[in-house]
Amino acid sequence: MEESKTNLALNFFQEIINNIPLAICVKTYPEFSIKYANYTFESFVRKRTDELIGKKDFEIFSPDVAKVMQNFDSKVVSEKKSMKFSINNPFGNNPNLVVEVQKTPLYSKSNNEVEYIIDYYQNITQQTSADKILRETELLYKKIFENLPLGIVLIRADDYTIIDVNTNFLNTFELEFDKVMYKPVYELPFCFEKERIATYFNIARELDCSQVLEKTYTLPSGRVVSVLFSIFFVKFLENEPWYVLVANDISALEEANQEILAHIKKEQELNRLKNRFVSMISHELKTPLTAISLSVDILQKFGDKIDVKEKERNFEQINNSIKAIANLLENVSRLEKLTDSDFPLNFIQLSFKDILIKICKEIELAHNVQNRINIQFTVEDEFPIFSDEVLLEIILTNLLNNAVKFSFQEAKINIIVSKTNGNIQVSIQNFGEPIPPNEINHVFTPFYRGSNSKKAKGYGIGLSLVKKALELLGGSIEITSSSEEGTIVKITIPKEIKSPKPA
Repeated sequence: MEESKTNLALNFFQEIINNIPLAICVKTYPEFSIKYANYTFESFVRKRTDELIGKKDFEIFSPDVAKVMQNFDSKVVSEKKSMKFSINNPFGNNPNLVVEVQKTPLYSKSNNEVEYIIDYYQNITQQTSADKILRETELLYKKIFENLPLGIVLIRADDYTIIDVNTNFLNTFELEFDKVMYKPVYELPFCFEKERIATYFNIARELDCSQVLEKTYTLPSGRVVSVLFSIFFVKFLENEPWYVLVANDISALEEANQEILAHIKKEQELNRLKNRFVSMISHELKTPLTAISLSVDILQKFGDKIDVKEKERNFEQINNSIKAIANLLENVSRLEKLTDSDFPLNFIQLSFKDILIKICKEIELAHNVQNRINIQFTVEDEFPIFSDEVLLEIILTNLLNNAVKFSFQEAKINIIVSKTNGNIQVSIQNFGEPIPPNEINHVFTPFYRGSNSKKAKGYGIGLSLVKKALELLGGSIEITSSSEEGTIVKITIPKEIKSPKPA
């Protein structure tokens, strides 16, 4: 009876060993031939037990792997201790397979010498792949973190200690990395108003919303910078919460803003334009920066857990957000350049007809509005013009983009091109929600967006670019808008200009 119970226990134990998800084989010493292999090992090497018993490594594995296994067997015997290592493609037929091997000596009770070597095999391909993806994600995060045109500081929420900072932030404030890291954020030179800064942090945390403030700071070199700060509170699950402090050096934009304000000072709109400028920039940057911050944080913390589609969605979100920031900054940069009285002009002989047709095709393709733009030329020629091609493209692209964006769905856009007193006149008509009469005089103001533009994306820069480009070419623009006639934009461009009109 006792023997029966013992055999039953042994059989039960062997059944457990055979079916555990860890591949096991036992080799004899000094022959190094297989004495026992469990079912998991059989499925691992795709051979039955009767084909494995008595076999040696070189009869199972690829030659290179067999040599590695033999070397480790010898070390296990000589050093009398377990060893662990990983091997790639052990059978020579799957380059992606990664296996972790642990060899453990089993000693004879009679002489305490190695009698058997137990090999444990575990497929770690998925873990290795996940580790690789995580490393790549971390590298991508670091690359984005370092190359964003914004200064970024990560702050531990519990004690306000700086735990990471990018180069752009250090350069903006002329700081050194080792003098900033692991210091309280209140020791930064621009945080001298500790109570005020603490209020912004607390509001960001308690209300779970970003806080924005603007400060002007004099650097040690004497240079004065204007910086737009955004503060975010970030917390996922039980992980350590952070504050993210984003610093955007808007000094160049402030200079451009001051130039604009100087030109409209007579109309007493200085304060209104500045507020709109700062509000628009901060509002437009806040959304993509929040998206970047959240996506990067998800990839950093959960890169080894989320699936491929979720990773791709986060990478796409980062990419789209960066493009949105770049697009806004590019338009602001264009406006600044056109405002510069030294803007270089390149006048060459062109076909206005060819340029207009090319841009219309590009607009139709970009907005997927094929066959909705009708062009009528009042005379059959190329409408030759001696002008600047870049400025012409800025004018036509912005006007046609607006015509499509602000049209009702499926509504036609009509373009009539004619000659008037040695000039080229273009009339662009679209049908959509009309511009209120009291707003038409303001649509050329930078960053102004009328009440009819709420449903269309934009920054309110396009028409100010158009007007400035037309001034440089000696042209003009006129807009009328009504429910019956639609919105009609008429521009006049000289066919030839030898002395560009000063800005």
